[in-house]
Amino acid sequence: MLTSSKNQPAASSQTKVFRMSKILFLGDLLLMPILLGFYWFVKHLMSYFTQVIIAKEQSLELRQGLLNVTIIEIPYSKVNAITIQQSWLGRLFNFGTISLNTGGDDVEIVFPNIASPKKLQQIIDLNKNSK
Repeated sequence: MLTSSKNQPAASSQTKVFRMSKILFLGDLLLMPILLGFYWFVKHLMSYFTQVIIAKEQSLELRQGLLNVTIIEIPYSKVNAITIQQSWLGRLFNFGTISLNTGGDDVEIVFPNIASPKKLQQIIDLNKNSK
């Protein structure tokens, strides 16, 4: 039996292009700030638990790292200058970046976001002058 071409749908000469849904793209845009925020949070959380300054009787001990721990011990007598940098937020919540200059070739040891940086400066000055 022969079928007539009238009953069959005509082949379309137009090409259709299908793209990804715009909803997925918007979802990615919303997800990016969340992932960046999570990365920032984990990075600062790790810094909080892996950076420590210990004020001993004769020296300062700076410890950094989780798996590869770096320990720098500086006798108080070697500290030539202390620089404290605090933003307005740092002054409000009592934190700041402390830089210790030990002399020679402009070497500074920088320790960011330390709680009570002025108290640490007082401890260094007290121990430096008492010896």
